[in-house]
Amino acid sequence: MNAEAHSQAQEADQVLRDIALKNLQLRRLTSVLLVDSEFLRLCDTFDEAKRTFERAAADNVVDRFSIDSDTEEDIIALLELKIKILQRSGKSCLQRIVKYNDARKEDTPELQEAQFKDRLQTLHLYNLTKVTDVFGRAFWTLVGVLAIYANFKISSVACKRQISCILLCAKNHLNCLQVLQSTNLDNTIELSCVRLRFAVNSFLVFALVQLCELLDTMESEESVRRMHSKLQDEIRRSLNDIQVNEEELASLRQKLFTSADSLTAQRTIAIEQREKQGLDLQEHLRTIDLLELDRQEIEGRVTRLIEEREEIQKQLDERRRLLHDGMREIVRLERLIEQIEREMSERTAKFQQGAQRLEQRRLDILNDKTLSPEERARLLAECDAELLELRQSHTSNINLLEARCDELKRLSKSLATDVETFRDEVARKHRDQLAELERQKLLATTPSQIALIEAQIQLQQAEFNENLTMLSRAQARPEYFFDEHGRYYFNEAGERIYKRDSYASEYCLGPDGEMVKISSALSLQTDENGVYFIDKFGQKIYQQQHFADAAGEYYLDASGTRVYTGKTTEPMLSASSEFPSPFERTQPLQPTGSTESSVADGEFLPESESMQELRGRVANDVAYIEETVGVALRKGLAALSRTRPDDPIGYLADYLALFQKNAMETKRRQQLLERLRLEESDCRAESRI
Repeated sequence: MNAEAHSQAQEADQVLRDIALKNLQLRRLTSVLLVDSEFLRLCDTFDEAKRTFERAAADNVVDRFSIDSDTEEDIIALLELKIKILQRSGKSCLQRIVKYNDARKEDTPELQEAQFKDRLQTLHLYNLTKVTDVFGRAFWTLVGVLAIYANFKISSVACKRQISCILLCAKNHLNCLQVLQSTNLDNTIELSCVRLRFAVNSFLVFALVQLCELLDTMESEESVRRMHSKLQDEIRRSLNDIQVNEEELASLRQKLFTSADSLTAQRTIAIEQREKQGLDLQEHLRTIDLLELDRQEIEGRVTRLIEEREEIQKQLDERRRLLHDGMREIVRLERLIEQIEREMSERTAKFQQGAQRLEQRRLDILNDKTLSPEERARLLAECDAELLELRQSHTSNINLLEARCDELKRLSKSLATDVETFRDEVARKHRDQLAELERQKLLATTPSQIALIEAQIQLQQAEFNENLTMLSRAQARPEYFFDEHGRYYFNEAGERIYKRDSYASEYCLGPDGEMVKISSALSLQTDENGVYFIDKFGQKIYQQQHFADAAGEYYLDASGTRVYTGKTTEPMLSASSEFPSPFERTQPLQPTGSTESSVADGEFLPESESMQELRGRVANDVAYIEETVGVALRKGLAALSRTRPDDPIGYLADYLALFQKNAMETKRRQQLLERLRLEESDCRAESRI
């Protein structure tokens, strides 16, 4: 009996050791899987069964396992209760595994990885805190038995060790996170669930088989047989589940570990791949940083270009406004030029009428036989003086008007050059205005409104035509220069075309230096008074007014000078008459008394060589002055004679300084307009791109 009790006690100890081993394996598996607390409750159930056997062994309950024992019902009831608890815990655990596995399959791999890492992080912090607490308690226990002078050194060493321990745990945890492959996480979790299910079924089979064998040693009772039957059913069901789980586990293991290499080799390969991926990731991050810097730089450049474009657009808008104003200014200048030219025409006609009247009075004095020689000479001198004064006044006025007209023509020419760039824009604006007026005309309801809008349309069209006419006139007007031969301009072929004034013919230099007439600007006509032409204002302007006195036939030219011709009265305009030398132009107008009579008598004095040399030097000097400061000096002198200031020298100096300043400003404005034109063309090119 004692040997049988001892055998039963050994079997009970073996059951307890197996339960403890399986319990330890189950706890390790659940700690790796990190699922919910249902598995921990199963582990607690195994612990409780273990403690029940331990108490039964301690109380020698097993020794009293016999049919005659008083504790038979208690032991059987207790074992039946534990078996039910184990069965219920196993079912609950398996259901929780199935539910967890189903719920996990519905989640994305990224969410599963995040949850797994979060749980792993929580477990790491718990283990790290636990290790730190254990180390701290052990350290202070050790410090308590040492001498005081060694505490400081030991404390520093211990702190370093504690920090090293913490860093080691943290490093192991980070290595675990890095080694984890997200692609295999799904199969890993599913494999862990199957392993846990297999472990639960295996443990239930083991526990129930051991209990069944333990009960077989007892005497058979109905209750024991019923419990034995239940155990057999549970064992068969668990064995079936184990077989299914083994097949599923084998398939999952084949799916997860398809390679024939060892897990260590696969882990090494995975680490190398992860390191390579890390290097590639670093390179990608570096490339991303460089691209980000490039993007920021490009954004800065784009911002600057937008700001510059807005500034250029403002400048272009301002320039368009100025050019629209320039169009109106061109029209105003052209009208003013036409007014000045009309005044010059009227003054010339009036001057010629006065000269004709004085010349006729001179002839009457010469033909009056009642006058004494002294009285005749006095009256002729007065007549010549009056003609000279009239001629000087006319010449001064005409010079002032011509200088003013030339200045306005140059200004109009400069504005026309700038406005020509926006001719299309001016035309487009005119079309928009006409379209708007047409729209208003369609919306008008009364005849008076329609008539008013039609009048506005006609006014707009007339104004636009006038603007284009003025612009074309300003653009077609040539720019004149001066040299030793006179006033000229450049034609389209680049040749110098000489033209004394607006009514003169056009000449060019021949091969031998002679003036060759290429076109005539006037249509000359003849009447009883001489040779004349009709200007564009309808005035009769005489080129030659014919007279005759005792010395012979002569005529008054356009400037009022007597020219004796003998018998020839046909209109002859030579190049020398239209282009006198600069020296001759600078000579003062002489009285027409005895000097002209002597000329008419043929009393010419030959020029000496020194006079010819002087005439040549003067011509060169005059040409240089005319080329460099001729325009400014003429305008200054004209303004000086018009205003007659108290300090004429200072006035002339200030005028020349102002003229230079205006010329520099005009040049700067032209450069700015040219630069804006280039920038506008660049902006249009960029917008097309």
